[in-house]
Amino acid sequence: MDEVEYRNGCTTRNRPSFALDDSHWSCFTGHKGEVLSLDLLGPQENGSAVMGASMLASGGEDSTCRIWDVAAGRAIRCYTGMFDDNQGISAVAFLDKDRLFAATKTSIYELDLRAPGIVVKNAVGSLPDIADDMINQISVQARRGSKKVAVADDSGKVTLLDASLRPPKPIRTFQFPGGEDFCTCVAFRPRVQWDLACGFHSTSTLGLWDSSRGQRGCRAISVEAGSLSAAGAKDADADDPTTAPSAVSSCQLFNPPYINGLSFSADGRFVAVAKGNGEVGVYDFVEGSMVALLEGGHSTSVAGVSFLDVQGADLPGKGASGVRGRSGRSGPFILASVGNDRVLNLWECPLLPASGNDVPSGIMTPARVLKRFSGLPGKPNWMVSAVRPCQEAREAGVVCFQIFVATTSAHIAVLNTCLVKQEQ
Repeated sequence: MDEVEYRNGCTTRNRPSFALDDSHWSCFTGHKGEVLSLDLLGPQENGSAVMGASMLASGGEDSTCRIWDVAAGRAIRCYTGMFDDNQGISAVAFLDKDRLFAATKTSIYELDLRAPGIVVKNAVGSLPDIADDMINQISVQARRGSKKVAVADDSGKVTLLDASLRPPKPIRTFQFPGGEDFCTCVAFRPRVQWDLACGFHSTSTLGLWDSSRGQRGCRAISVEAGSLSAAGAKDADADDPTTAPSAVSSCQLFNPPYINGLSFSADGRFVAVAKGNGEVGVYDFVEGSMVALLEGGHSTSVAGVSFLDVQGADLPGKGASGVRGRSGRSGPFILASVGNDRVLNLWECPLLPASGNDVPSGIMTPARVLKRFSGLPGKPNWMVSAVRPCQEAREAGVVCFQIFVATTSAHIAVLNTCLVKQEQ
């Protein structure tokens, strides 16, 4: 479908920049219960994207944290017996190649990735009750000699830790006004020392936080404003992968746009928000405005979203990546979204505007579903993605990805897929 309808009813002919090549599923098996959390480590970190992931960390309901060799597709280490009350591992995050943080309930544990043996039963450090309530996500940033950890919890608080200290010490906190909401997710902004985004569940609020300024450095953006409107809305078509059955409109009518997940573009300009009403909104961090709305792809809540770093894949003939001038554009972007309908969608957002100066007022960037994958082994709990390095593929204008989905089954679903750059 090459005709794209804008939200105000204007249409444009828009040839897709990428087409989908071969795709196949595999799975990592080893946990004894739900897989709750994931994180990737690669030889080259590029913002929220990982170039050539070497290790995957997973946290499970079985109170184990496992390290996987991505290339071999097998577990190489299991951390167990060290977590309080045999609680599930709600979040994991690599600080670097030697240290991993894992969260259970209100505590964080520091794990040594250099520890000998396949089964490790001792943590090198712990921060008991560092959070006021259940920890939902931790995010790490290692930049210019500074190492920080952000902790989001159910009390509505984001706690910032200095991880260059042993043990890490709290240095900043942000509390949702009134403390009446859950902070479900948090992510550091790539390439910027103190900036991060956080999502608040019940009020559908996106927090854009310059943490160097403390509490007053947070801007609150309501994501409800991006909900589907009648103007320019597409009718559902079961044969069109860019729209879903009528259940989609029911999801958008009856499910509030709770924030379930966040992902930054590698240049740090845009943040994608997974919403409870089946939509994904893309927001300009600098301007605080929504620049794209991905709708019609899911019949239930979107559980996770991830930018796939096409820009960082270094394809021949593409323009320089990064933030453009105020009259320029950045993109195209490929995003993955996964929903409680057990569907994973790959989206293309052609050329997001870097400012409102180069597009008519009120027009947002259209998005299309490149491919719809169904039949995940369970509902998703977490999703991460990585570029799969291949020199021959890059020279041919092909970029390959791996997308990892933690599910309510004991499996980690792995999608291997390639995108082919098309001439415009």
